[in-house]
Amino acid sequence: MLDATLPDLGCGRRWEEVHVARPRAPLTCPACAHGSHAKISPRGLRFFAHDPGAPCCRLAEESLEHHLLKLELLTAVRDAGWFARLEVAASDGSWRADVLATSPDGTHRMAWEAQLSPIGVDAIRARTAKLARDDVTVCWVAPAPKPGTPPAPWLDAVPAVEATPTDTDTTVTWTLTHGLRRFAMCVDPAPGAAPRRWWEPVEGVPLSRFVGWVLKSTVTRHQGRGSRHAPTAPPPLWWTARHYITLEREAAEIEAHAEAAARDALIAQAEARQAELDAESDRHRAAEEHARRRKALADRAGHWHACSSARREQLTGAVHAWAEREQLRVQVVFGAVAPHWAGGVAVLDGASGAPVATLTPARGLLDGLDPALTVLMETRTQLRDILPALPPYVRVERLQVPGESRARNLADFLVAGPAITDEMFQRPDKVVPRPRAYGARVPQPRRRSRSALLLDVTAALEALARGRFLMDGALVTAVKPVIDAMECGQLDSEITRDALLATVSENTTRIPGDDRPLDAILRTILERP
Repeated sequence: MLDATLPDLGCGRRWEEVHVARPRAPLTCPACAHGSHAKISPRGLRFFAHDPGAPCCRLAEESLEHHLLKLELLTAVRDAGWFARLEVAASDGSWRADVLATSPDGTHRMAWEAQLSPIGVDAIRARTAKLARDDVTVCWVAPAPKPGTPPAPWLDAVPAVEATPTDTDTTVTWTLTHGLRRFAMCVDPAPGAAPRRWWEPVEGVPLSRFVGWVLKSTVTRHQGRGSRHAPTAPPPLWWTARHYITLEREAAEIEAHAEAAARDALIAQAEARQAELDAESDRHRAAEEHARRRKALADRAGHWHACSSARREQLTGAVHAWAEREQLRVQVVFGAVAPHWAGGVAVLDGASGAPVATLTPARGLLDGLDPALTVLMETRTQLRDILPALPPYVRVERLQVPGESRARNLADFLVAGPAITDEMFQRPDKVVPRPRAYGARVPQPRRRSRSALLLDVTAALEALARGRFLMDGALVTAVKPVIDAMECGQLDSEITRDALLATVSENTTRIPGDDRPLDAILRTILERP
């Protein structure tokens, strides 16, 4: 069975062999055996879809939210170091797991079930028992109910969590709203009083992080005490960290002691243990935060290192224009990236060398920003993105960078290699019709502006100079707009061909399975009729 979420589709084959391949790959649905084909969503998500005329199939009836939730669980399992497969059924057909996780040593299996449709408590307990008979643990994941709708009645009856999706422009992330709890305890100062203790819910944890905690045994299932108001009801079940279970047991021992002296000693011991665990958690959080900040600083350093000299000159000119309005003399230092500049470019006073401002800082590093610095942003989009995260009383300014629009700001797209000359462009307002055979339907070229052609050429040069290609078809895709413009007569064929070949000769990478250099492969592509 092919898995679109794996680079090799789970069987050692490439995605290009099944996606837009001619002749088309013979694919069938594993549930209904109807023909299917490979597709890519507008967000870049790879998936398989039924061919027209498909019968009623349970996989086709799954909603987009169900598919996205299963993909989130699949990705989280693999990020935790476990093996994961979609739609795995038992050998006897008694159960089918949405996502089946297998430990690296193959000794443990765990099913992750995305349960969006309504189901009763008895039915879901029966499905959990079937999995348990085959030594498969399970965690059920339900979406958060809509306003005015009650939650799923089985959330506290089986190992389960509730999550809500957050949709962004490119991804959908899920965060927990129910099912994860932590133990809390408060010691009453009154003599002879037992400590108060309770389990409080933990919300806002990313679902992917929770999956990693479960698979690494950081959190486990825990059954609480039954309610004295409903003694016949089964005790609730939730997920929690192991040390919280230890704390609850220690608190129960404290309650069992009648003497005040023993009780006070155990309370002190529990508090010390709590402080130790809190300190350990603080150290872990500090280490994670330190690693995150180091990575963010490294990314920003790489971003500024890759910035072209032309772009640096534009930004430097914009900063000097701002400084002139502020009656300052400054110097822009592109080489240094520090936490107190929040990953931005340092703008120093020309006389004293003291920091004055930071240029385009990273949003994730603003907590370390010196509040005395002025924040300089390049575009309105960057300004809107960073404003909610800025510390209070920090001054922010938007620079007037020349050539801000994409059609005019081509300096960031140019690469080292042959210059793009005016001789390359022959009358971009005219196109040459392609020859049309009798009865044939040949796509005719569309009129392209000079700025659009210039963007196509610079994008092709950028890809040829720095890109890595897995097959020659990707190389064709990189230069196809330029080849079309050459065929239409909008670009000079000889000059453009020499520019493409000279640029790709600087790229020393190789296509897997092909020993020829990239310029030889491109030469063959350009010579095709």
